[in-house]
Amino acid sequence: MHSDTTEYEHRALGIINQCNPILYKISDTVVIAEPGKRPVPDLVVDFDMDVGLDDVLARVLLPLMLGYWLFVDENPSLAAAFLASHNAQYKLLAAGGPASFDSITDVYGMATEYNQFSSW
Repeated sequence: MHSDTTEYEHRALGIINQCNPILYKISDTVVIAEPGKRPVPDLVVDFDMDVGLDDVLARVLLPLMLGYWLFVDENPSLAAAFLASHNAQYKLLAAGGPASFDSITDVYGMATEYNQFSSW
């Protein structure tokens, strides 16, 4: 540990554990253990552990939230910049996540060849 970063290192694990549940729900690594139960990431107890997020969230959103919480008291304008960047990136990443599509079953018997309807 460096003396100028010791305080940040002590606070960082708690901040990571505070932010992980928010980010985990949009992560590719989310595991739903039981239907109807909120997925919960593992606690990060040291800096050598995997944070449990996919690479994009771990490289983009987590550092921004970490920066926000580390600087919110000592440099509010820098913290606000971290937060604004996080919020913008979160919206983009949450909206554009991986998705899958299922075919739609014709339950009404109205499908025609090439999905065209004839005159009534």
